[in-house]
Amino acid sequence: SVQSLLAHTDRSVWAAGHYAMTVHYPAPRTYGQSGRPPQPAREEPAWLDVNGEPKSMVETDDGTVVIGLYPSTEVVAIDPGTLEQRLLGTIDTGQMRPLAMAYDTARGDVLVATTAKQQLYTGAVTFTNPGTGEFEVRDDLLPEQNLRNIVVEGDVAYIAGDTYAEGTSERRLETASIAEIDLTTREVRRIFEPRDWDSYETITVSGGVLYAVGRRPNGAWFAFDLDSETVVAEGDTGGYGGLGSHLGKVYARDTWTSSLQELSLEGGGAETVLYEDVPNGWYNSPQFSFVRKFPGTWGMHGMDLAWFPLPG
Repeated sequence: SVQSLLAHTDRSVWAAGHYAMTVHYPAPRTYGQSGRPPQPAREEPAWLDVNGEPKSMVETDDGTVVIGLYPSTEVVAIDPGTLEQRLLGTIDTGQMRPLAMAYDTARGDVLVATTAKQQLYTGAVTFTNPGTGEFEVRDDLLPEQNLRNIVVEGDVAYIAGDTYAEGTSERRLETASIAEIDLTTREVRRIFEPRDWDSYETITVSGGVLYAVGRRPNGAWFAFDLDSETVVAEGDTGGYGGLGSHLGKVYARDTWTSSLQELSLEGGGAETVLYEDVPNGWYNSPQFSFVRKFPGTWGMHGMDLAWFPLPG
């Protein structure tokens, strides 16, 4: 099963599994006649051995791929040309799963959101810079909550909380939060609690609106206008999973009903199923891997890497 997936700007596709990764080089025809990947297709993918399960991946401006490993909590940079690996740092400090990453283009920082070790409640955001070597772990941004997702939007980042600790059914807080982080100061600017949820699973931002899918309640979603701080739409995807925004649209991939949906604000919240009964090949929640201007995403169709065209 795939732990995480990344569509690189050189048109390669990186698939991470259990202590190993493969780099795939799809044929140009994959994206249709509107665009041709510059890198030629190869018959066989490249293979990498890594020190754990890459729960999350991100690409930096110079093409470097950064991965977050479980259970070591190592953050590793990989050169896309040579596939040489370089350790950026180890998060540790009571952390366990690097569930999500985001890239801050303006400052060149990679942000890693982690859940804490079993029966510990406070996750962390790690700021690491592959160019300067800086490595800072912050566990004071959303106390008493594990962190399940992170997204960067301009000069701010948003982190999604979970009131439950790994390995326990107990919690210390009644309501999970979303925090807005000022990336220039690395301090919390605003905290939102739009709904009385126990746990968030994933978030994304599109057009000044933050979309969130719940882990508890399972599959509930809402759209939250960041200027007015009001919920402008809500609905249910059928179960928690992945969430992503691309070319002005928002998509959800549900682990439980095996569907890929488009979410919209229409009528106070609507879901349109684009693909249904997709065999699940993900170990974690499914992720979206969009390719620049092309309307589509890489994903898993069972154990096969697959390209899913989306409406233009």
